[in-house]
Amino acid sequence: MQPRMLMVVALALVLLVLGPASAPSAAQSPALAAPDSLASAKAAAYQRYKQHANSTLHEYDYAVSGNTLRPRTNAVTVGSIGHGCSYRASASGIAPDSDALASPVQLPTGAVILGLSISVYDTSSTADGYALLSLYDGSGGVHNLIGNSISGTPGYAEQYVALTTPFTVTNSTGALALVWYSDSTTPANSIAICAMRLHYAWDWTAERSQFALTTSSGSHDSVQRYAGANFQPTSSSATYTYGAGGCLSSSEGSYTIDVDVPSGSAVLGVHMQYYFTAAGGTGPVLHLTSSDGLGAQADLVSIGVDDTSLGYHSRYVPLTTPYTVNQAAQALHLDVDMALSAGSFCGASIIYRRSAAPFQPILVYSSATDRAVLTSATAISERFIGGSTFQPAATSAAKAYASGGCSYLTSGTSLSAAVNLPAGALLQSVTLYYSNTTATTAELRLTDYNGRIQERGLARSVTSANVAHTSSTGLVEARYAPYIVDNASYALAGIWQSSSPATANAVCGMRITSAVPIAYPTFLPVLRRQP
Repeated sequence: MQPRMLMVVALALVLLVLGPASAPSAAQSPALAAPDSLASAKAAAYQRYKQHANSTLHEYDYAVSGNTLRPRTNAVTVGSIGHGCSYRASASGIAPDSDALASPVQLPTGAVILGLSISVYDTSSTADGYALLSLYDGSGGVHNLIGNSISGTPGYAEQYVALTTPFTVTNSTGALALVWYSDSTTPANSIAICAMRLHYAWDWTAERSQFALTTSSGSHDSVQRYAGANFQPTSSSATYTYGAGGCLSSSEGSYTIDVDVPSGSAVLGVHMQYYFTAAGGTGPVLHLTSSDGLGAQADLVSIGVDDTSLGYHSRYVPLTTPYTVNQAAQALHLDVDMALSAGSFCGASIIYRRSAAPFQPILVYSSATDRAVLTSATAISERFIGGSTFQPAATSAAKAYASGGCSYLTSGTSLSAAVNLPAGALLQSVTLYYSNTTATTAELRLTDYNGRIQERGLARSVTSANVAHTSSTGLVEARYAPYIVDNASYALAGIWQSSSPATANAVCGMRITSAVPIAYPTFLPVLRRQP
């Protein structure tokens, strides 16, 4: 039997053993739309677009679990009902800005967004939840590209809304974010967000789109854009608010965001946008930082303000020597220092030149049916997430910054980080980077959530050693192997849990190794997608 067919048969056997996701009890009266109905809505949106698009275009999903959405002000408290679901426990109102939970979105330039699906758990027949896909231009402009409200029968529910006009991503013009808020906080958990998925189309066989960013050093290959309001504090004690236009307002603390630039790419420079509320004074300072999870951290480039007059400003600073990304060895993150800042931080862009090798999905959907097409994996990919970017999933936990790019709990038991891997990637292992000098038990898990009631610990590393800055690798659990990433069905997250909330027990990073293709997919017999 051919190796590819062996992989297909192995995966089919795994799905047969696992069976469908566990269903809620009858008392919960689940309001979840039938999978085929949801799939039909997505397929219709895809077909409408593909009629006028390149024949090599395929559809994909970008998934975010609810427990990785973050508040944009420390005045909003967040709770968890488990299974990857979070709710807004308190807020000053129902506006989709300061009271929202949000997550940054990174899609390739040229991707065409077709729609948004949300999965919620509702305990009230009157509470409504609202999901948005927003675009922030860094100069005060906010454009809500998709708006979706959901309410109704208590239980788990899922809803899909298609864009009337598909939106083509151009990262040089704005930062994307998924936003969630609700109209009720009494009871606090009346409606919880469990997952958000962007449905998009992309022709990954085509040469990556080239576009210009006007800077002192001209046009570059690619841009990743991040809204200021999506940066999170390195310490939960910091006070911050949502500024107009998607900006971050604070006069204290450091704020960070995870950066996922493909390995082999050359980072050329960093662009910062900011706003001064009064002329003069001190402004934010932005850093592009690398950390190796073992206590070593490097400041690759720093940007201070160069114009302190009233209004919006931007500044671009090139790296003296381009930095070659290697996620097998280092995590990247953007850090902004807001100490004594007289203005708001509105966003950042990383300008980089991509490597020549494609790095995109091998799991696609046929144009006629909701079926997955599996191909062989031919290359190893690494995804390294820095420990400083792990955040509390609920207000019951709090964190602080430890040296070397690490985070530790000051209260509570867990931190989480969003994980986005290419659809179709074959998961290999998860490596935990940590500092544990008290010999207390801690663990890192890579977990998936189906947006309803199922969550699975796919791989984990457990440590109880008395050692500073080391690593431990955990393999994918046998009952889930082979595990192939399916963003249309599951959202991934990294979960750090410690029995000792103290600086001596810190998470310093998570590296995920997976196998992905480097060639155009060879279409094999299809497999039914997991329920």
